[in-house]
This record gives sequence, structure tokens and C-alpha cells, in this order.
Amino acid sequence: MQLNKKNKLLNQLYLSKIMGYKYCEDLNIDKNELSFNLPDTINEIDNIISNCSLCSFCNLSEIKVINNIKENADILFISTFRLASKDDIFDAMLNKVLNLSRDDVNILSILKCDIDEKVNINDQVNICKEYVLKQIDIIKPKLIITLGDSYNYLLNSDVNISNIRGNMLKYNNINLIPMYHPLILLRNPSLKKDALTDLQKIKLLMENF
Repeated sequence: MQLNKKNKLLNQLYLSKIMGYKYCEDLNIDKNELSFNLPDTINEIDNIISNCSLCSFCNLSEIKVINNIKENADILFISTFRLASKDDIFDAMLNKVLNLSRDDVNILSILKCDIDEKVNINDQVNICKEYVLKQIDIIKPKLIITLGDSYNYLLNSDVNISNIRGNMLKYNNINLIPMYHPLILLRNPSLKKDALTDLQKIKLLMENF
């Protein structure tokens, strides 16, 4: 972030805090210039997320999405919104195809406030994404699996998920495979065959870990 942009952000945050506000209005900052210096431990980042008020979403939900990170997990799933703690389709993908459980993988959401999925997130997601990028850097997974449009937000891409799903890609030298989100599979069961094909690719890749 350019110095004047960073100063603009910090000044508004400090002024708002002094005036007693718990959040401030969104700033019009170019997503390509947005960058924060975040700490190098998951616990420190979790503390920052717990107290984050960088956008108006903190006024929509008091619940912050703090993920339980496992240090030895090789696979990282990323979704845009918080993945439900009970998701039959996702759990079946893990248990029946990959022979894994949630305890064996890491799951991150890009948005760190637990908000309704109908809310427009295009501006705020670029702030939250900085947390995820740092979390990926700390976790250092061997494989990233993006669910649904989280691929678009993570890599600033507008490609349709149907055109990219199942492809082996790279993110900072980490293998990355986009997949359909479990909610899409629930709404459109005809896509489950494609999802199964993608999971089989992932299972083969896991054998080389």
C-alpha cells in the first residue's frame, strides 16, 4: 500500500477510536494497493481478527470466524464464507472419498465476519483476504483446495468455476485445485459427478505427499 493510502487508513482508524466508534466507514482503496504487515503466528492473527473493525461488516455480525488450525495438516480448504460445522456433502467428500475427517485438514474462510451470504462483499473481501494470505503463508500447506468463488477472490480472477474446476494450478509454488462449493452440489446434484472426478485427482495427489 502506498504511504499516503496507509496513512489515510490509519488516521481514520485512530480518529474513530478516539471518538468512541467501534468501526469506521469503508475507505475507497484500490485492491491492488491493499496490504498489511501482519504478525507471523496464527494466535496473533486470531487476536487481530477477533478485534478487527476495518470494514462495516463488523457492524453486521459480532461473530468472528476463528479457524482451528492444525499444524501438521497438509491440505487446506478455502471457502469465501464460513463453512458450516455440519455439512453433509462436504463431510462425505472428506470421509468417503479422501478418507479424511475435518481433524485431518485445515479450513479457512476468506471473510472473517460470520455474515449472510446474500450480502454484497466485493469491497470488504479485499480487506479480509489479507488475513487469509498471511494464514496460508504460515500454514504452508502442500495442497490448497478452493471451494466455489473463493478461487476468484483469492487469485483476483473472473474465470467461471465450471471452466477451472479440477485443474492443477499453482499459488506461490503450492498446488491448488478449484472445486465446486458443497452448496452448489446441493442445489445442482448433476455436478456431483464432476466433483467426484476432482476428488479422485486430489486423492492421487495425496499419495505423493
